[in-house]
Amino acid sequence: MLELPPTMRIPRAEELPDDLEIQERFKALQEAQVVEGYTLHENTDEELPFQFYAEINVNNSRLWDVITALFNLLPEEVGVLYNRYREKQAYSPYLEKDEVLSFLIPYQTELCQDCNLEFGVLSHTEEGLEEFFVTESKYVKFWGCSEGSFQELMLELGLKAMDELQHMDEFPKAVDSLTALNPAAKTTVQLIDEWTAFFKTAL
Repeated sequence: MLELPPTMRIPRAEELPDDLEIQERFKALQEAQVVEGYTLHENTDEELPFQFYAEINVNNSRLWDVITALFNLLPEEVGVLYNRYREKQAYSPYLEKDEVLSFLIPYQTELCQDCNLEFGVLSHTEEGLEEFFVTESKYVKFWGCSEGSFQELMLELGLKAMDELQHMDEFPKAVDSLTALNPAAKTTVQLIDEWTAFFKTAL
């Protein structure tokens, strides 16, 4: 079983609602492939200019390492997208990649452990789409243009290709507030407000 963020846990049976479908998904979790690894899929419709799409599961204590490593696959200028879970995404202007990574470093606890927060970093041009996106359940989606470079990076990170992989957002889960567990952390709203203010000055 994957190492989850400290803010996420498998619910106790008595916490589940009296809903047959949810209870069946809870039982399915016992045999689910929620483990470290990645899946890889070719872009077959070519509606968007990427070559492949991947999903990555990683133990939460290693998520920041994966995030920083994925920056190596992106072009030199990138944008940031971010949102509270199930709310509208906000976008930054395109900035130097190193500047974006330096900006994100002080927020790594929130980025890796706040399960109300989603964010991504991308470059989207007519020639190509390259993006990673960290979901609220803290697995990573990746769209890329160099499958070989991506697979080499996964090998360096010790992550294996798998035919099938499941994620925690497919199953019942209990989520706690990050600030309840870590009072030094920022709330989701505080982080989004700070990012919005920063990116306005970066225009």
